[in-house]
Amino acid sequence: MRVHLRGVGLALALQGACDAPTARVADETGEDSDPPAAPPERLSCPPEAAQAVAGAVVTDPRVTETSGLVASRTRPGSWWLHNDSGDKPRVLAIGADGAVVAEVTLSGMTAADVEDLTWLPSDDGDVLVLGDIGDNARARVGVWLVQTPPLDPAAGDVTVEVTPRTLVYGDDLRHDAETLLTDPLDGALYVVSKELIEPVATLYRATTGDEADVLEVVATVDVGRLGAPAATFTGGDISPDGRWIALRTYDRGWVFPRPRGTTVADALQAEPCVLDLQPQRQGESLAFDPQGLGLATLSEGEGQTLWTYVWGGVVE
Repeated sequence: MRVHLRGVGLALALQGACDAPTARVADETGEDSDPPAAPPERLSCPPEAAQAVAGAVVTDPRVTETSGLVASRTRPGSWWLHNDSGDKPRVLAIGADGAVVAEVTLSGMTAADVEDLTWLPSDDGDVLVLGDIGDNARARVGVWLVQTPPLDPAAGDVTVEVTPRTLVYGDDLRHDAETLLTDPLDGALYVVSKELIEPVATLYRATTGDEADVLEVVATVDVGRLGAPAATFTGGDISPDGRWIALRTYDRGWVFPRPRGTTVADALQAEPCVLDLQPQRQGESLAFDPQGLGLATLSEGEGQTLWTYVWGGVVE
């Protein structure tokens, strides 16, 4: 079974809907007037000292360099993950006890530097997209996105066929990146660059070009204003309802509220909530739980603890 990345087309369709003329209503005199504006929405920040809960210790020798992490959509308490560069093309599922319950081999791809994974809506069920977007030497002409068929940890060890999708950066530069995001509201895919020195990273959106798929610049993310010396983003996620965007560096985390009607780019310009992360050997993963009421992270290295942060965002 093959499914296709469809975020670009759906995003354009939604953009067209947003560009449609605003409906008008008749006032008491019978004259047309603009509809009353909805009151602005306010999202309350999670506590800055979110409750950190130590979960299972993952001891399976196949889990050595966790770089990407997402919650299973079909098996509560389970998580999909992948290792950093050096591993073969595969994703692994762990249960609540930290044991590996499924290994999915990805036939048809060569893993260069897979750094993150995310869920993408599909007509056949949500599918995983892996971001082979790492480029420490900034030497790659293009990066790859790899989409799997719908996966269920209960299926155990399987092999699936995949076809990498090559993208080039629209600014004609080469970038290192470790963060891949999906907007669940329109299926758009985003990549956030990783900057070792500069405090400003770039947000790219995947679009279809005339000759190649392109990562177009849509915004910058300035962490200097948040007190971070460099935008060393190593992972992130968007909550299943699209209301919160989480990003992390090796030692810091932020959760950006996203009121209704705002874009991902707009939300990342707002003041975020601080997420105090537990010290980790090398933290590169960050993922919302299926309810969007907390986050989880698993560090690179063997025998690492699965930490969860319960905060429960509330709409006022």
